[in-house]
Amino acid sequence: MSTATPSVRRVQPFEPLVPAELLRLSGGVFYSGRDAFTGSSPIYLLGLNPGGDPATPGAHTVEQHLRATASNPTNHSAYRDESWENGRPKGTWGMQPRVLHLCARLGLDPGEVPASNLVFVRSSREATMQPGLIDTYADLCWPFHAAVIKTLRVRVVVCFGATTGAKVRARLGADHEIARFKETNNRGWTSYAHEASSGVRVVTASHPSIADWTNPATDVSDLISAALTVREIDEPLLFGAAEPTDVSATPTAESASRARSHVPVCMNADCAQIYQSHSGECW
Repeated sequence: MSTATPSVRRVQPFEPLVPAELLRLSGGVFYSGRDAFTGSSPIYLLGLNPGGDPATPGAHTVEQHLRATASNPTNHSAYRDESWENGRPKGTWGMQPRVLHLCARLGLDPGEVPASNLVFVRSSREATMQPGLIDTYADLCWPFHAAVIKTLRVRVVVCFGATTGAKVRARLGADHEIARFKETNNRGWTSYAHEASSGVRVVTASHPSIADWTNPATDVSDLISAALTVREIDEPLLFGAAEPTDVSATPTAESASRARSHVPVCMNADCAQIYQSHSGECW
C-alpha cells in the first residue's frame, strides 16, 4: 500500500530572513512573485507597512501571507494581478494603476520588480500603530531588505511617502541629495532622490495612495528615471516646479540670479541633451 508524500511548500527567496516573532501578527511580505526576487533588479518598491484593519476577518497573518503567496505564479505583481476591491478588475484600485504607470514609464515588467513594505506588520494607518513600534518593527525587518538590495544589486529604492523614505535613508546612509521634483499644482508637494556612499539611491516619493502619479502635475516617474540613469550628478537635478536648493528665504544676489535663470531638466527621450538643463530647442 503506497503512502502519499505530503507536499512541501517551496520557500520563497529571502523568506528565511522574515522575523519569526512577526509571523503570528497580521501583515504581509511579498508584493511580487519569485521572478522579482531572483536575479537582479534596478529598483525596489517599498511602502511603509500593509494597510487595512488587522482585526478584519480574513486578514492574513505574516505566516499565512507567506503560504498564500508561495502559490502565486512566478511572474506576479500585487499591483497588476490582484483585485483590491470587491467587484473591481485587477490592478485598477487605489494606488495600483499609479504604480503600474511608473513601471510602464520605466519600461519594467511589474512582475519582475521586487515590492514589499519596510514593516511587515499591518495597521489601518501609520498613526494607529503604537508609538515606537514602527522603528522596532523596521529594525527587525531591515536585514530582509538589506539582503534584497545587496543580492539583487538594486540601484534605486523607491519609497512610498516621507516616513518610509526617512527611515530607509537613515539605514542606508543616503544623505546626499541628487534630485528633486516639485508638483506643478497648488499643493506643490516635493519628492527627493538621495545617494548613499555605496552608490545606492533612495527616492522619497509622494505616496501613491494620495498623489496620482498618472497625472503629469504629480508624476514622479522622471525623477525616478533620472535616479536610475544619470551616473554622475554634481548639483541636484530639478524637475517640475522645483527650485535650486541653495536659494534661501533671504537669497543673495548670486543665488537669486541662479533662481531666475534656472532652466528645467529636459526629459525629451529624443533629445541628445536629455536629463540636462538647456535653453532653446531640443536637438
